[in-house]
Amino acid sequence: MLLPQYSLRASLIAVSSCAVFFLILGQAYRQQPWAIVVSVGVISLAVILLFHGITYLLAMGFSSLVSAQQTPARTSRGGVQSTPDEQSPSSTSGAS
Repeated sequence: MLLPQYSLRASLIAVSSCAVFFLILGQAYRQQPWAIVVSVGVISLAVILLFHGITYLLAMGFSSLVSAQQTPARTSRGGVQSTPDEQSPSSTSGAS
């Protein structure tokens, strides 16, 4: 399936929210001061979220270029340890 499943309720909320936002944008175009403030606030929030996403993607891409790839080691019991020197708690608890 190409698109995730959305309910009719979620779609109606999204369409109604967009309609209200564009109604406010129309009032801002007619120079209503309250509408200009609300429009600038909503657009600023969207720009901040977009900038945050782009910064996250850049940091993730940079870290994948810089960091060394570590492959986990499999133990004989099916466990995973990040380094071969790492001891599992079950193997050290029985030694008395």
